[in-house]
Amino acid sequence: MKINFYLILFVTLFFSHGLIFSQTCLSGGVDFSNQLQIDEFQLNYPNCIEILGNVEINGNDIVNLDGLSTINVINGNLNIFNNNNLNNITGLASLTTIGGNLFFRGNNLISSLAGLNSLNSIGGFLELFENSSLNDISALSQITSINKHIFISFNQSLQNFNGLHNIVSIGHRLEISRNSVLNLEGLESLTTIGGTLYIIDNDELISLEGLENLNSLNNLEVNFNDNIQSLNGIQNVGSFNIIEMQYNPNLTFCSTDNICSHLESGGSATVTNNSSGCSSITQINTNCDTLSINTFKINEITIYPTIVNDKLTFSGIDALTEIRIFDVSGKVTKAFKTLENKIDLSSYKSGIYFIQFKTQNLISIKKVIKL
Repeated sequence: MKINFYLILFVTLFFSHGLIFSQTCLSGGVDFSNQLQIDEFQLNYPNCIEILGNVEINGNDIVNLDGLSTINVINGNLNIFNNNNLNNITGLASLTTIGGNLFFRGNNLISSLAGLNSLNSIGGFLELFENSSLNDISALSQITSINKHIFISFNQSLQNFNGLHNIVSIGHRLEISRNSVLNLEGLESLTTIGGTLYIIDNDELISLEGLENLNSLNNLEVNFNDNIQSLNGIQNVGSFNIIEMQYNPNLTFCSTDNICSHLESGGSATVTNNSSGCSSITQINTNCDTLSINTFKINEITIYPTIVNDKLTFSGIDALTEIRIFDVSGKVTKAFKTLENKIDLSSYKSGIYFIQFKTQNLISIKKVIKL
């Protein structure tokens, strides 16, 4: 009897100890509208590591989230928006799971999502919207899938999607609009989009390179991108339901094999106000009848070294090539034509550059690092 008594006592104490030191709280959610609320969170909710409801963070005097450093799980949505003085979100360093959506908007002093490095699950959608200084989303690198959609828009300083490189699938749509990216580098692992891929009004975007592993997609909309020249990147998508390509004044190369097949089978498509070669369905069909982009095996273009002191060499092209060199801001630093296979970067400052190769039948972009 004594043994059973002590066993019961031990089990009771063990679980009560767990409850004391590992608690849930706020089933109705919480709105943080000032710094004091955040600073006093652990005092008001001692030992709480899991918030059961939604969390909203929106306040002009909020400068950090350090008071939330104990939170591991938010079962609802996490909305961080219009915090004009928030400098960082490193106080969320313990957060691993968001059961609902992550909405991050109008936090104009934040340049990095550092603080979300432990986050490995988002149950709903991911939206990054109107964050003018945001240039680093690498903290999201543990996320492998998004059940709903990803919406990345009006982040003028964002130049790549490094941080999304482990995402394999998106349940609904992917929308990329009004950012400063040259291509879609950082999305190399993405294989499936359950809905539509929207590429809208990205002034610096030149191609869709970075999506080479994407093989499943319902609809494609590429509209109002002033500098996009090629649809290189989506050539491995198996099929489309609907295609839209409108008001891309420099879009010249769009006769990928899958687009050709879609148009040949009478698939739904709207094509207008693009450059010659892609300005109408008739033009695309004409190019499809002669030569498609895929024939050129664009992925066989190689450059070496990719980390360079002076000259680099490229191979895979044996025709007159137009070379354009871009810095990370998207500015063209040099443009020339050549029959040679070498590029001299000896006079360039250290940094990252993108080199565009263009012939009569292909456009491809490669990244190099100048030491």
